[in-house]
Amino acid sequence: MNDFLIICLKYGYGNWQHMKSFATCLQHRGYKVHFILSKDLRWMYADFDSMSYYLTTSHSFLSILWDAFLFFLYKWFIYVKVFRKHKPGRMLLVMWHPLNFFVTKLAKTLCPKCQIYIWMHEPYKVDILEYKEKALAIRCIEYLQQMLLPLLDIVVLHSERARSAFEIRYPNHKGKVKVIPLLFMDECKMKSTNPRLFDITFLGTAGKAKGIESFLEIVRQNKDLNSGLKFQLVTSSKIDTYLRKLDTGWDMFLKVINKPLISDQEMREACAKSYTVIAPYRETTQSGVVPVAFMCGTPVIGTDIEGLREYIINKSNGILVPKDFSYEDVVFALEYIKANFIELSKNSRKSFVDIWSDKNFDRYYGWLNETDTNNSPFARNNS
Repeated sequence: MNDFLIICLKYGYGNWQHMKSFATCLQHRGYKVHFILSKDLRWMYADFDSMSYYLTTSHSFLSILWDAFLFFLYKWFIYVKVFRKHKPGRMLLVMWHPLNFFVTKLAKTLCPKCQIYIWMHEPYKVDILEYKEKALAIRCIEYLQQMLLPLLDIVVLHSERARSAFEIRYPNHKGKVKVIPLLFMDECKMKSTNPRLFDITFLGTAGKAKGIESFLEIVRQNKDLNSGLKFQLVTSSKIDTYLRKLDTGWDMFLKVINKPLISDQEMREACAKSYTVIAPYRETTQSGVVPVAFMCGTPVIGTDIEGLREYIINKSNGILVPKDFSYEDVVFALEYIKANFIELSKNSRKSFVDIWSDKNFDRYYGWLNETDTNNSPFARNNS
C-alpha cells in the first residue's frame, strides 16, 4: 500500500485534532502516513514527529509570502525529494495555502497515479460583509481554490452549509464532492458528574464574525446588573483591544485563558467545566467548537444561522437564539439549559458520538478502500 501524505502548510492549531484522528485511523487500517507541515505545528506533533517534514513557517500573511518566495527559490526541490522518496498513492490537503496549487501540480507530475483530496473548510463566504477588513483576502483565497479544483480527485466539505456555498461559488465543478463532518478522537477525560464551575464559555477564534463583541457585551451587562453569572473566555486570538473596552472589575465575572498555544486538552477541560458553550457567530460555514463542546456533554447556545442550526437542535442539545440576540435571550437560554441539564448534556454527548467521533471513520471514509490507486476510477459520489 503506497504512502498517504497529509499536507498542512499553514499553522492552525484547531486542525491538529482532526489530522491526528485521521492519521491514527489510517495507521490502524494499514496505511503508512507522513506529514508535510508548517513548523509551528511541531509542538503538537510528538507522536508523529519522526514521520513529519516541516517545510513552511506559515502562520501570518507575511510568513505565507515568505514561504512562497522560498518555495520558488529552492524549496520546491525538497518537495521533489519527499515525493520521490515516499511515492504517495494518496494525498490530503488540510488547510488553504497559496502553495497548495504548486505542490499539487508537482505531486501529479512526479506521481501521476496519486489521488489527491482536500478538506475545504471555507469554499465560499456568502456573507462577506461580516469579514470587512479580510474581504479581499478571502476572495483571493477562493480564486486560488478555483485554480486548484481541476487537480483534485475528491473535495471533502464538512457541512451542508459548505456544500451549498461550494455550489454557488464553483457551479461548473464536475469532480467528486463529499460531505463529511470533521472527525475527532473521543478524548474527554472529564466525568459527567464533575462540577460545572462556569455558566457560559466562549471558546476558539475571537473575531467579529465569531461574535466576540456580543459575548463581551453579555459580560458587561452581567456586571452592570450584578447577575452573578460566571463566564470563561478561552482563545489564542489577540483580545487586548476588546478587553480594554470593558469596565473595571470585569475579572470578577470573567476568567480569561489567552495565550498563543492552547492545547486541545485545555479546550476540552474548559468545555467540561461550563454549563454551556456559546457560539454567538454572525456567520460560519461549520463549527469545530460545537463538536468539542458536545464531546464533553456541554450544550451549546448558538445563533440561529445556517452553519449552526444544522447540528444544534433547539432544546435538545442546545438552544438557538436570534442572530441579533439580547442579554435576556441568553439568560433565558441558560436557565433552560440548567433546568434541563441532565437531558441536554446526554443529548449533546450522543450527538458527538453519532456524528463527529472517529469511530465512524469507516462510515465516512470507506470509499478509500474502494479506490484503486493503480487505476483511476473513483468511489461513488457521497450525497
